[in-house]
Amino acid sequence: MGPDLEAVDDADLLNEAMAVAQKLADGPPVSLGLIKGQIEAAWNSSLASTLDDEASSQARAFVTEDLPRGGCLCAKASGALHRPIAMS
Repeated sequence: MGPDLEAVDDADLLNEAMAVAQKLADGPPVSLGLIKGQIEAAWNSSLASTLDDEASSQARAFVTEDLPRGGCLCAKASGALHRPIAMS
């Protein structure tokens, strides 16, 4: 469900905004709420704490009715699955 970044003509802006709003409204509600909470918390948290929160949110989302609706947080939020990054 990644962010829709595209330029639109002024005349089409309201219709495009409403389409994005509808897409969010039709999305997995628990997962979207968890994503919103993660974004807010990340402003004042360390990377380690943010990653712990994401892992916890993933676990919560996987036991809700959002899962059959495509509620995998990382896949829906970013449009692609996160891949582990090796840290040295």
